[in-house]
Amino acid sequence: TVRKSLMRYLPGQKVEGVEVRHAKSVRNDAAFASWLIGRTVKIVDRRAKLLIIRFKDDDEVLTIHLKMT
Repeated sequence: TVRKSLMRYLPGQKVEGVEVRHAKSVRNDAAFASWLIGRTVKIVDRRAKLLIIRFKDDDEVLTIHLKMT
């Protein structure tokens, strides 16, 4: 699955850069990038069609919709 594959590589990795491919995905690219860069991934969860990326030392999460039908 997508979550299991990401769990092999992401935990402990620090976000070094951000690429927003669809402008409508986020409201402010620069603010989103500055919020995300430097965070360290703790775990990747999945609920239904959402990937939930949890970070170390923080209660905030990044949710990614898988856009499946």
